[in-house]
Amino acid sequence: MIKDFATNKNIHLPTKTSKKNGQPFIEPFIKFGTSAIGIHPVTKKLFLLSASDYLLFIFNMKGDIEHIEQLNPTTFNKAEGITFMKWRYANNERRTRQKQLYYFSNTDKNKNYQ
Repeated sequence: MIKDFATNKNIHLPTKTSKKNGQPFIEPFIKFGTSAIGIHPVTKKLFLLSASDYLLFIFNMKGDIEHIEQLNPTTFNKAEGITFMKWRYANNERRTRQKQLYYFSNTDKNKNYQ
């Protein structure tokens, strides 16, 4: 389901090389290591961070994927939290022990997360 959604939306997922009938081929590979999950209080959409894949998934309450956002591994090297206020926030723990907080505005161009 996730692989099909990503393929149809032209989203590049992490990949791995496998073998089929003795021939190597590259296929999408998601570890799906959930690092944070939250339900938007107004839209009731489920937001899920997968830190190991650098992906933010948005599902409706039926479990259908509505959006997958690729996160920049440099900026979000270990995304660990999400909360909802006027903006959506995601926090990040860096190896330097300096924590960071990023927000996603409701008015970000091409980024309708509601």
